[in-house]
Amino acid sequence: LTLTGVNSYTGATTVLDGILSLSSPALADSAPLTIGAAASSPAVLNLPNAGTDTVGSLIIDGVTQPNGLYDSTNSGGAITGLGKIQVGSADAYGSWASSFGLQNPWLGVDPALNGNPTGDPDADGTSNLLEFVLGGSPVASSSAILPSLTNVGSNLVLSYKRSDESESTTQIGQWSTDLATWTDVTPVLVNENGALSDDMTITVPNANAVAGKLFLRLNVVR
Repeated sequence: LTLTGVNSYTGATTVLDGILSLSSPALADSAPLTIGAAASSPAVLNLPNAGTDTVGSLIIDGVTQPNGLYDSTNSGGAITGLGKIQVGSADAYGSWASSFGLQNPWLGVDPALNGNPTGDPDADGTSNLLEFVLGGSPVASSSAILPSLTNVGSNLVLSYKRSDESESTTQIGQWSTDLATWTDVTPVLVNENGALSDDMTITVPNANAVAGKLFLRLNVVR
């Protein structure tokens, strides 16, 4: 079924068999989109023209997908063409992960293409989410982006660069004396650098050390 006209219906869209082709973004922004009922279902949504269509939720082969951007590269064949489906509000992390060819692991793709925020496809010990915040590449192993730790006066200071696109994440500084109990540091100081990555610092007094031990870390929540 090919729809080439302007559509204004506000209900759910379900493709259980065959191909539904939409010539332009027409799906209701708050309504659900379902493609296929099981992994063996030959159901496809074809988006021949470049553009992004927002929907309230996306179910592929019976599995509800998290908010993010989906197209022919990360939908397991459920979406074809040049267009994209945006689930929920725009997801900066999802767009970033897609730009490196990372895909959703629950679609059964190669683990090397794992786009999960906790994934580490380049095996450099830095999760995808931290790569996103620190301005790294999830597909090129490197430790150059990691925060640096220095003594400044009577304080221990953790410094790092934050990418502008990751400002929607929650970044928390934490300190510990035993690596078991962590205390939040408020605030994490920000030096905005316009279009460049921002300079971030987490400062803790050296007086907090116990038996000469004091640890700082960056905790990021998507």
